[in-house]
Parts: sequence; structure tokens; C-alpha cells
Amino acid sequence: MAHDVFISYTYEDKTSADAICSHLESRGIRCWYAPRDVQPGEDSAAAALKAIGEARIMVLIFTKDANLSAQVLSEVNNAVNSRLAIIPFRLTDEEPAAGMRYYLATVHWMDAMNEELERSISELGDLCQTVMDGKPLEPTPFSGRKDTKKTRRNLIIAAIAAALVLGIGGWAVARFLSDSDVYFYDPDGEVVSFEGDDDGGISIGHDTTSNEIKDIGAVSGNVTDDLSVTYTEGNNQNNILNGGHLAYDGEWYYYTGNDGDCLHRMKADGNSDEKLTDIPAACISVYDGWIYFTSDAAELFRMKTDGTELTSLVSYGADGARILNGRIWFGEFSLESVALDGSDRRDENDIDGYDVLLDGTYVYYIDPHNSRHIYRAKTDGSEAACIWDKEASSLRLAGNMLVFYDNANNWSSVYDLSTGEVYQLTNDPLNSPILTPDGIYGSSGSMQVVFVPFGKVGVKVLTEGWADTVNVAGDKIFYRDSDTDRYFIMDLDGSNKKQL
Repeated sequence: MAHDVFISYTYEDKTSADAICSHLESRGIRCWYAPRDVQPGEDSAAAALKAIGEARIMVLIFTKDANLSAQVLSEVNNAVNSRLAIIPFRLTDEEPAAGMRYYLATVHWMDAMNEELERSISELGDLCQTVMDGKPLEPTPFSGRKDTKKTRRNLIIAAIAAALVLGIGGWAVARFLSDSDVYFYDPDGEVVSFEGDDDGGISIGHDTTSNEIKDIGAVSGNVTDDLSVTYTEGNNQNNILNGGHLAYDGEWYYYTGNDGDCLHRMKADGNSDEKLTDIPAACISVYDGWIYFTSDAAELFRMKTDGTELTSLVSYGADGARILNGRIWFGEFSLESVALDGSDRRDENDIDGYDVLLDGTYVYYIDPHNSRHIYRAKTDGSEAACIWDKEASSLRLAGNMLVFYDNANNWSSVYDLSTGEVYQLTNDPLNSPILTPDGIYGSSGSMQVVFVPFGKVGVKVLTEGWADTVNVAGDKIFYRDSDTDRYFIMDLDGSNKKQL
């Protein structure tokens, strides 16, 4: 399909990309963005390059992640060479990195931080229409840092409003809570707040009706009732999908620090903090005396747990790297694997999906080419089948539980893989959930770190401020405080908060 606008973004900003695309296409301005418009079997990089060459406008969703993304920088470079009108849609107050600054010095910057997102997206549509009408845009240089408090507030509003633009309702409770508050919801979404952990014996909620379940029965394979099993050696697979910023080996915690996301380690008691490398780290796993991690450019490294013998294993494309069955699995638009020493690189399948999860026998993923339904396939990509035929997001796996956000019904749900049953978890959106034996951690619709205990429909709020990048390992929670843009660690009950 012919298109007018190429949307450049990182996966972390997909919600905003969806909202922008929805608005522009509602105005008749056709958009292209990956992976939605990459055809099955098509090379994603080649498809993006071709799409840039055929577009008239690039909308760049400029965030902290995009600013450091080698892929986004490459797309901007190609847009400049193709003489596209580039409109950076700014959602961060960070200065552009050197490469970005070079390419974007004379373009029309749009500040989307300091007003409601819906209005900003509407103004973006007006700018795109101006270009479509053959009129030039006046260059506006990057305007520097804005009020930080207001900026962080609008970043959160951006994520919530983006969902509303797409018609994803059900965002409950946008207010601050004390650390001790617990929310419980009735089936109509009404909220009752209890102090502390005592729910008074009240059981609230309801099961998803049977006609809402794709009837395939229980999923055979490596299903276990042990929720501590995540089928990933060295780290929680859910952590990896949340960036993989915290890992634990029983003695040391390994994490990304506030010094440019460099890799650190510290003792379980919080002492003996050591910086291991200057390389920004993500997708951290610790296995058999080695630390495995990826850099900003999705280069895969490993080093000894004492910081020695740093080696590059995969030079690019190692998005979402995780260890399974003695190999490292990775890939954004297809699944690849390598041996633990970086040898024997293999193409495993060409599945193009979001939130790809592995259990050793099956791959679970959200298929963007089939209305964002949940699919399951063998690891080699064969026997692909839809197991949830409504739009979903925030897919996570542990033991027999497949947790996801049900966009159709506007609540978080659990798919019990051992029985084939689906039931409602909570009315409040649960973003980027982490499954543990006691319950589920994540961030709420109001972007606070929360805990959902099993056996109840409710949310215990663990932080007062807005937070993201939630990881859980050992007896610690790692998160980024969005007000201060700093990383913190705390105990599982929300106590003993410490800035890293």
C-alpha cells in the first residue's frame, strides 16, 4: 500500500506510535511503520529502507530510547538522504545525541511534552497536512530542557492518552496513593480502598465468560504449576521483556546504574557496589559464572562475573537476548540463537511478533499481522495457532500462567495453559508484569509500581511516584523513577528504597 508518512520509533514507544498512526490515518494520511507493514518473509531492514524512499514525511518519535537507538539513527540518515520532511515529535527533554544533532539541526521540532497528547497529535496531523499540501515547514531548533516535573507528568499522560486515542479504555485510578493502600475492584470497575494488606475477606471480580475463549483446550508441552519456573536460565524472561536491568545469582545483584546505564554489581546486603564496564547494559542474565548482556546497539556481550574477559558474541540484532536450553535466543522480527560462546549462529524461525516468549517447546507471541491476537507455535515456527482471538498486549509467561492485557475488554487476564481457561486478573491495566510464586509485580494504569497477590482481585501500590522499567530478582524490585529519571531498588514489600 502506498504511504505518505514513515513513523520512526523504538519498540518501547510503540503505544505512542500506534496512537499517532491511528490519528493520521483517520485523516487520510497513510502511514508505514514496522513491524505492522513488514510482510511475512520480508527482510525488515530492506523493507524499512524501501518505505523511507517512498514516503514524503518522517515522523520521528523522539524519546530517550530513540535518541540512543542505532536503528533509529540509521532511519533518520536514510530519510535525510531521501530528502524527506522530518518532524521530530519530542517526548523527552534530553539533548539529541551527537549523530541525531547532526541530522536534525535544521528541522521543525515539535514539543509534545507540555500539553495534552491528543492535542499534540492533532497538531502533528496539521503539520503533516501542511507538507502534503506542498508547503515548507519553518525550521525550529531543539529548544532545550523544559520544566522537569511537567515533562515527566506529560510522558505518563502520553502513554495513557495514546491508549485512549486507540479506544483502549478502562484506565482506572489516576491519583497518588500512600504505600500502604490496596485497591480492590468490583466487576463494574468501582474502587474500594483498604489500608494495609487486609481485604476483610472480600473476594471481588469475575471470570471471563466461556464464549470469550478460543477453545483449543490445555496447551501441552513444558507446562508446570511451579511459577518460579520461567524457562529462562539466569534471569526471569519477563525481566528481559522489561529491559532486563536486574539479575541475581544468589550472591550478587547485577544491574544498570545511573551513570549512563553502565553495568554494576552489588552484594545482596547492598554493600560492595562495583562498576564492571562502561558499556550500557540491558537484557542482563547471569549463568554458570558469566554475565550476558546487550548494549544500546543490541550488540551481545559476555564477561566473567568479576568483570574480566569481556567478549562480543553478536555484533548486532541481539534484541531480547535470553538463555534457554544452553543457547542464547534473540531477535526483533525473527528468532535466532547462538551457542553460549557466540558460535553456531542459527535462524530458528521467521515469526514476526511482539512479546515473544519461550518455554522450550513453544513460542508464544502477539501477532501484529493478525489483529494483535495471541499465537502459539513450535520453536521452529511450525504449527502456529491462535489461542486468543482478541487484541492483546503486555504478554508475559511463567509456569502455567500466560498473563496479558485484554484490549477488547479493558482488563488484565490470565490464560491457564494447564487447563485452557482464561480468567480476569484485575480491572486496572497491569503494564509489563513480572510473575512470581506469590503474585505479579508491574506498573499500574497510573504508572506506579504495584503488586497483585494471587487469589485476590486487587492492587497493592508500592511507590508514590510514577515509575517504569520494573524488574524483579531475588528479593528486590528495580525500577526507574520517572520524576527524577533515576534508577531505584527496594524490597518486595516496597520498603528500603535506595537510589542506585
